[in-house]
Amino acid sequence: MLFAKMIIAGVLSFACMITALPGPHIGMVENNDLRDVGVVYSKANYQGTTKFVFELKNKSDCLDFDDTVLSIKICKQDVECVFYTGSSCNASNDNFAVAIGCGDVAEVKTPKGNHFKRYRCGKPGAMGSVNFTVPTTPHVVGADDGGAMGI
Repeated sequence: MLFAKMIIAGVLSFACMITALPGPHIGMVENNDLRDVGVVYSKANYQGTTKFVFELKNKSDCLDFDDTVLSIKICKQDVECVFYTGSSCNASNDNFAVAIGCGDVAEVKTPKGNHFKRYRCGKPGAMGSVNFTVPTTPHVVGADDGGAMGI
């Protein structure tokens, strides 16, 4: 009987994890430790493979990324993400820091390219110095294309 209860608990836990998979707007992850703040795309115009970006709550840890960002949607209004070309989260000439706030960017263009090794997200202006800020267009929740958003 105990074994059966453990199996049922495991199945229910797995079902909860599946329903909490990150997808902007519907089912965006938010708990005591982190929240899903947006999605990046490997191609311009919100195409290609997607990767979700997270804000660690109560921390400003530098997260591994090592990917190319050609378009992005930051869905939360109270957040800014900074992407770094180097292996730390400290802006310098060798570690170019690119800030992207709430909004959509159909084609990310920066003076140092689009491949980033690290990132962190938090309150706008609280991520330290940046080398470049990418302008965004307002993020409209109802305009999301479910297929491109991964939901």
